[in-house]
Amino acid sequence: MEEFLKIPIEIVIPLSIAIVFCAYYLRGFTGFGSAIFGIPLILLMTSIGFVVPAYLILDAVATGILTIETKKYFKWKIALPVVAGMIPGNIAGTYILSSYDIPILKIILGILILTFSLYIFFVKNTPEIKDRRGIFGFVAGTLSGILGGIFGVSGPPVVIYLKYRIPEKEMFRAQIVLLIIFENIFRLFLYTYGGLYNSFNLKFALFLLPSMALGLFLGSRSNIKASQRTFDIIAAGILMMAGAGLIFGF
Repeated sequence: MEEFLKIPIEIVIPLSIAIVFCAYYLRGFTGFGSAIFGIPLILLMTSIGFVVPAYLILDAVATGILTIETKKYFKWKIALPVVAGMIPGNIAGTYILSSYDIPILKIILGILILTFSLYIFFVKNTPEIKDRRGIFGFVAGTLSGILGGIFGVSGPPVVIYLKYRIPEKEMFRAQIVLLIIFENIFRLFLYTYGGLYNSFNLKFALFLLPSMALGLFLGSRSNIKASQRTFDIIAAGILMMAGAGLIFGF
């Protein structure tokens, strides 16, 4: 496993446990954000081809758990155009991930994270938009698929789209979970078919599952105790630091 790590494994494991706990606490609270928060920080210690497939396993298990809680709020009419866009996007992104491992990809991810953090920090209230033909949803899904395939971070385009499409907090959270279900399943197939899994990143993912489960549970329990705006401000600050670390740390 050491060949995929930039620092000793004795440091990587405890730091990864702490990062995953915090990431999935946020995921339990909002329905998204675990990859946006966790992957950039773990990337400071590992390679992108190692951590992204491992993190997908954590995300898939977490999504299955959250589905039980949010399924009554699912809106299939909104979700289907986004899912249709995610399929070609994921294929393109997975091809890039399996073919290239260059530092510029991490810098691009850092810029995307910084941009998204500024968006959620400054945009307090978003007007609801109509997308009867699902065109905007398809575009958002395609962009999310590409980002998810390369970086394991598919959230930003879909989150921005849904913030304008569904103002209600619970409905918004449920749609995120519904979309991630499809994205996780399809990307698991692509990563497996593309040979991105090995005994090392599988063991890494299994080792982090308890930390993920605990963070997810506590985050879900805290969901009703704080406003969405409070979370947005805290998350934006953390994401800014993560994005800056990726851009200037390499």
